[in-house]
Amino acid sequence: MLAMSTTPEEDRRRARRWDDPDGAVEAAQERARLATDWSAQMMALTGTGEAERGGISVEVDAEGVLRRLSVTDVVASKGGRVVELGVLTAVRAAQSDVVQQAEALTAQAWGADSRTAQIVSQEYGANLTAPSTQALPNTSGPDGGTW
Repeated sequence: MLAMSTTPEEDRRRARRWDDPDGAVEAAQERARLATDWSAQMMALTGTGEAERGGISVEVDAEGVLRRLSVTDVVASKGGRVVELGVLTAVRAAQSDVVQQAEALTAQAWGADSRTAQIVSQEYGANLTAPSTQALPNTSGPDGGTW
């Protein structure tokens, strides 16, 4: 019986084919590594937003939850309504920042047109929980707002 031999290049090509178990395992391991890295980056996302020319600044986590808030004395002296609207504007901007980062990371890892990118866009878009300031009724009294 004649022993068949293959070149190293043929062996490498064969290993890359999906019908070759070694190549399939290697490809699955690479995809798992990519998924682990992507997931860690997604969970570490934070977004920032500002309002009132930087007098109000916020940071939100990957889920869009407020984690840090800063209001300058100058903005605070303008009254509760100004601060209220400014905080909502800044939080909405920070949440949008997270969505944009999540979409960019996902497109880089899985492709902009992938099903994963579509799902991530929907899920992170649902985290835009701060109401638009245009939708809020004006509840301020003659003192300029409430605290």
